[in-house]
Order: sequence, then C-alpha cells, then structure tokens
Amino acid sequence: MSTLTKILIVLLTVSSIFLCGIVVTYVGTATNYKKQWEQRRSNINSLTEQKEALEEDVNRLNETISNNATTHSSRIDALTDEIKQLTTERDKYKIDFENAQTRLENNASVVSNNLQTVALNAQMLKEAQTKVADLENTKRTNEANINDLTERIMAQDATLEQNSAEIKRLTELNAQLQNQLDQNMQQVGKTAVMPAAVTQIPGPAQPVPPVTDLDLEGVISEVKANESLASISIGSANGVKQGMVFHVIRSDKYICDIVVFSTDADQASGYFDLVSEDIPRAGDIVEYHTLFYAL
Repeated sequence: MSTLTKILIVLLTVSSIFLCGIVVTYVGTATNYKKQWEQRRSNINSLTEQKEALEEDVNRLNETISNNATTHSSRIDALTDEIKQLTTERDKYKIDFENAQTRLENNASVVSNNLQTVALNAQMLKEAQTKVADLENTKRTNEANINDLTERIMAQDATLEQNSAEIKRLTELNAQLQNQLDQNMQQVGKTAVMPAAVTQIPGPAQPVPPVTDLDLEGVISEVKANESLASISIGSANGVKQGMVFHVIRSDKYICDIVVFSTDADQASGYFDLVSEDIPRAGDIVEYHTLFYAL
C-alpha cells in the first residue's frame, strides 16, 4: 500500500470522525432548539395577547381621556364663566365699598355737624329754660297781682252794688217823703219846693278804674316742631314783649299757646304750651288779648 493511500485513509477516517461528531452534536442539540422555538412562540403569543390587552386598555384610556377632556372642557368653560361673573361682582362690590366709604366719610362730617348743632341747641335750650323759669316767676308774680287786683275789683263791685242799693232805697224814700209833703202842702194851700236830687252818699265806695284793652294779632311764620318752637310775624315794634302768651287759632279752633321768650323789631320767637291734639303750623293765627286796669 502506498503512502498516498494511507494518507487518504487517514483523512477519510478523520473526516468520518468529524462528521460523526457533527451528527451527534446536531442530534443532541436539535431537541433543545425545538423547545426553545416553542417556548419563544408561546412567549410571542403571550406577548401578543398582552399587547392586544394593552391596546384595549389604551383605547379605553384614550376614550376615558377624551370623555374627561370633554367634561373638563365643559367644567373649565363653566368655571371661566363663573370667574367672569365673580370678577364682575367683585368690581361691583368694590364700587359699592368705595361708595359706602364715601358715604361713611360724608356721614362722619354730618355727625360732627349734628353734634355741634346738638351742643348749640343744648345751650339754647338751657338759655330758654332759664328764660322760661324767669317767665314762670314773672307769670306767678303777675298772677298774684291779677288775683289781688281781681279781689279789689270784686270788693269795689260789691261796695258799688251796696251803694247802688242804698241810693235806690234813699231815692224811693225821698219820693215817698216828697209825696207826703205835697199832700200836706196841698191841704194848707201851699206848694212844696222840690228838693235837690241825691247824687252821692258819703261812704267808702270808690269809682271803678278805667279799663284798657290791648289786642295783638299775627300769624305763625315758622315752626320747629321737633324743638317745640315757633316764630310769629309781629315783634317789639307792635308791642310784643317777653313773657307774653299768644293763643294759636286755626279756623276758630284752639291749637295751643306760644310763650314769647325772644323778640325782634318785626318778629318774635316762643315755645309751645298747652298743646292740644294738633300742633301749630305756618299760617295759623296768633292772638293776644289782655285787660289792664289803670289804677
């Protein structure tokens, strides 16, 4: 056998061994590849199912997102309108607040002025009360004088009546005596001389003092009902003085009295007294009547 043949035999033997190894390796690993392919195919199917499930979830989420977007858009529109309305109301309230603040400042000024007016009115009221007290004292003094004068007049009237009755009695007695004298004189043929008339009987009787009547009349020009004060259209130039009491008349109806505490040349001021159901008002007639006995 030649060397070439030996080499070929050796090569063929090595090739056979190598081929056998490859076949054994292929046979040994073929089962593993099939299992891996089946496992991968199962994994792919599982992943496919998961993908479909995820796609359905994504679709549901997209639908939910779309619905939520629509709902949120409507809600956003509603909130936007509400914000606009609230903004309008805020601006309105801001304007109202500014107006209220302005009114508050104005009211504070008015309150300050009213406080000053109240203080001035309190002072005037105090002065008026003082004048009223003085007028009350003067009124009581005048009433006492009037009562005393009235008693004196009544006493004089009583004395005058007594004197009148005595004069009448004496006149009648004188007439009777004259008749008797005439009869007696006729019997003797003589005529009696007429005696002088009796004109006065001595006694304590005195003549009644003359009477002077003072009448004043005007109208109410201004009324301050909350202060119970009024002004009349006549003043000191017409004879009006402090303490005079004027009667307020409306269509022959008595309303009240006005006691004068302040006078000017053409007008006077006073306070209400003895007020009836109605209160005086501008245009009502005021009258003052009194009698003075000149002693």
